[in-house]
Amino acid sequence: MSAPGIAVTTRNAITTSHRTLLLNHHKYFPPNNMANEYPREDALKMCYRRLIRLKPLISQRDMVRMTYVQYLRYKFITEDYSKKVSTSSISLSGLETDVVRQVENSLYFCLKAVSEVKKRVLGEEAVSQESRIARNILKNILTIEFEKATLIAKDPQQNFPILRKSFNYLSPSASKSPALLRFNSLREFDRCLIGLNETLGTRL
Repeated sequence: MSAPGIAVTTRNAITTSHRTLLLNHHKYFPPNNMANEYPREDALKMCYRRLIRLKPLISQRDMVRMTYVQYLRYKFITEDYSKKVSTSSISLSGLETDVVRQVENSLYFCLKAVSEVKKRVLGEEAVSQESRIARNILKNILTIEFEKATLIAKDPQQNFPILRKSFNYLSPSASKSPALLRFNSLREFDRCLIGLNETLGTRL
């Protein structure tokens, strides 16, 4: 960590012990009209790369950064999100059903979570509040993901299929199953997160 009062400047950012000011924003934002102008796989790869680039801004703690990267890899490579939503039986007629747009919206959400608003600008209070909310949501997601990873590491044969494959802990009837009671806190969080995704058009 940098000493107080010392700033490290590169062509991409100015970094102090508390903040990072990005200088090349284009590396983090998706191209205009990406969903319509790029093939699906190319667009998803662009979003993935940009999300990975946010890693230094997510936290100063290596463990949190590692959890963030592992979560991205899971979301992009392994997760069957449609099955996850279907198992939860949550259907809010989401605003956005296109995968690329959902992932693009998720990128914008994460950008908002790592952003700080310049003081004394028009709309500062409202935008700052949005950033704080996004930051807290992302922090909670990573906390839950770390908890899942810990459970899987303790008993991969039992917990990996439940948390990553079948998603039966999300079922409305899971709270009545003795075998799944221990996942109740994860179930409630993930069901809320699915509802949030449906509302925001994201895929967090």
